[in-house]
Amino acid sequence: MVVTLRLVTFYIPARYALIPLQIGWRHGMTVVEKAVPEQRRTATGAAIVLVALLLGVFIPGETTYNHRADRAVSVFGYLVFLSGLFITSRHRKHINWKPVIVGILVQFIVGFFVLRTTLGKTIFQFLSSALTTLLTYAYQGVVFLTDTSVLNLGWFLVNSLSVFVFFVALVQMAYYVGFVQWGVTKLAYNFGWAFSLSGAEALAAGVTPFLGMGEAAIIIKGFIPQLTQAEIHQVMTSGFATISGSLMVVYIGLGASGQAVISSCLMSIPASIAISKMRVPEIEEPLTLGHISILDNEPEDGTSESNILHAMANGAWTGLKVAGMVAANLIVIISIVALCNGILQWCFKYIGAPHVTISQIFGYIFYPVAFLMGVPRDELYLVGQLIGMKTIQNEFVAFAALTGQPKFEAISPRGNIIATYAICGFANIGSIGIQLGIYGQLSPKRRGDFAKEALSACICGALATFMSASLAGMIFSG
Repeated sequence: MVVTLRLVTFYIPARYALIPLQIGWRHGMTVVEKAVPEQRRTATGAAIVLVALLLGVFIPGETTYNHRADRAVSVFGYLVFLSGLFITSRHRKHINWKPVIVGILVQFIVGFFVLRTTLGKTIFQFLSSALTTLLTYAYQGVVFLTDTSVLNLGWFLVNSLSVFVFFVALVQMAYYVGFVQWGVTKLAYNFGWAFSLSGAEALAAGVTPFLGMGEAAIIIKGFIPQLTQAEIHQVMTSGFATISGSLMVVYIGLGASGQAVISSCLMSIPASIAISKMRVPEIEEPLTLGHISILDNEPEDGTSESNILHAMANGAWTGLKVAGMVAANLIVIISIVALCNGILQWCFKYIGAPHVTISQIFGYIFYPVAFLMGVPRDELYLVGQLIGMKTIQNEFVAFAALTGQPKFEAISPRGNIIATYAICGFANIGSIGIQLGIYGQLSPKRRGDFAKEALSACICGALATFMSASLAGMIFSG
């Protein structure tokens, strides 16, 4: 579908579709906007979004796993998350409400389209099926190197990381051909236009759901020295709020709902924009405001790929290195957590609680968060544990537990869908180090500025996934 769309646009410029839409917007919605007194526009826009949300949430009938009382809890939680952001805003008087309101509205529209409409369900089920089929092609290489029996063992090292290598190679080939640059530029242009973002912010928002936070940093590397503090916070928040396309494939391969994983990434980006613009409003003048350009992704040694096979080889090597880093990090993180659990159990055995673990502790810490998202009462502790795993370790561990451990597999469909949205993001302790390392290498002089925003951006990225989970709790029909 994407390839066909790209081939069509070689001969039919996208402006023939986009310009009429923009004209319709300018002569339709803009006229309506100007009809409202300027001092009342923000309140009117917020009221329209709130009414649309409440109508979309409470009018549909109840189902087995989604009663109106459950939806009310999710709505309450969503409002609590937004209120917390407003209260903790760094420059509350400077909040630009347009990207906030548009972000919430777009998140709701995407969620409603995916979870409530037949067309949306069909499209995202098709995308999920396509990614699942892609897994089977990656497995052919594994079978060639080993045999079918090894594949059937379900080892993470074999089944998941091999898919990762394969997908990274495909992305590199798509980059060489120009698909990536074309898609990202179009998406970034629309993000910038709809949300009033700077070029750097729009590019980062457009890249992260598909290529991840590392590639987003590379694409905006030429602008990093001139980024404002609000822009730094925004691009980091976008990175924490979602996962990369390669990991979408991996988590679907583990057994997660493809529909939920894909839609979560799309919903969390507008949420991350709204959240970041509330938490750290822009008080400076961004250099790239109204200007979007994408830089070439050339190797640091200055050599360029000579053909698509060269791109495939480079992608495979990059994928292998990253997969090795992922495997090494998982070994170390899981081992450190096991060590901490051992220390905890040794300490607590003297007070008669020898089986205390970090997972149990964070299950209680995130218990209120699970409640605010609308998780069923008897599953709050389990979902809290999953969020704790994702935060302290990473989303790999959380997804593996959700799809592989019996106690989590027994979670109800409602609890499962909310948990999937909540853990589908890079907001964890390890990712803070990764982002600081990447941006510090690209612009050593701005390392301190990125470090200043890192924790806040990580929390905001987590809130974006929590808000997506709350929205899923409002709309999910079971």
